[in-house]
Amino acid sequence: MNIHFETTLTKKEDAPWVILINGLFANLNSWDQIVDELSLEFNILRYDCRGQGQSFKPDCPYLLADHVDDLARIVNKLDLEKFFLVGISNGGRIAMQYSKKFQQKVIAQVIADSYDKIDIELEEKLKTWKQANLLGGNELRFEVTTPWIFGKTFIAKNQALLTYFKEMAKKNDVKVVDNLISGALKTNILLDKEKTRSLVLVGIEDILTPMEIQQRIQSGYVNSQLKKVPGGHASLLENPQIFTNEIIPFFKDCI
Repeated sequence: MNIHFETTLTKKEDAPWVILINGLFANLNSWDQIVDELSLEFNILRYDCRGQGQSFKPDCPYLLADHVDDLARIVNKLDLEKFFLVGISNGGRIAMQYSKKFQQKVIAQVIADSYDKIDIELEEKLKTWKQANLLGGNELRFEVTTPWIFGKTFIAKNQALLTYFKEMAKKNDVKVVDNLISGALKTNILLDKEKTRSLVLVGIEDILTPMEIQQRIQSGYVNSQLKKVPGGHASLLENPQIFTNEIIPFFKDCI
């Protein structure tokens, strides 16, 4: 079970660790725009979840419990005692479930444009992704998912970049993508007065997991705050300045 990961170490002694957890179809390179700034003050761990990038890709749905176990193995391998978590979309689910299971290890977490429950509306949205992938491969899947994942402002201004993303998406294995979506359609997270300090972010143009879902997530934590940020469902990747404006100040307040 090979999980590919990379670490960036700051020159400051005893700098806190930040673990970055990818969205469903992303890989660790999706964080390239913010790693340099984060690594000025934090040690960074980023990794490819199973089914992503250079990590292993078993022929089965990639369940939330498996993702949490994979993260736990990396943490144990690196002997990390305490750290921050940042999870976007499916990565937010991994962060929430990990912090629920290992609350003593998580200083605080940032949950961006994620979801705790697979309600009927979200299930129907994800099923269209699954069907598009099976009928037309990754090219059709990318076309179907793009308006759900990226905000309208980003789409209008970044057509060339989206073309590049589409070419990258074509390289993915259809079965692996099906396993990723199948896993995302399973497992509700039961949040009941969880104690992990949490910052919940919602892109103002996120139509996949909109405000009411983020409000429900926030209500599951006794020490949490909810903030609107620019962008769609991929807000952290569309607008990396969110780290400067919201996430880094939140981290510093938690230290």
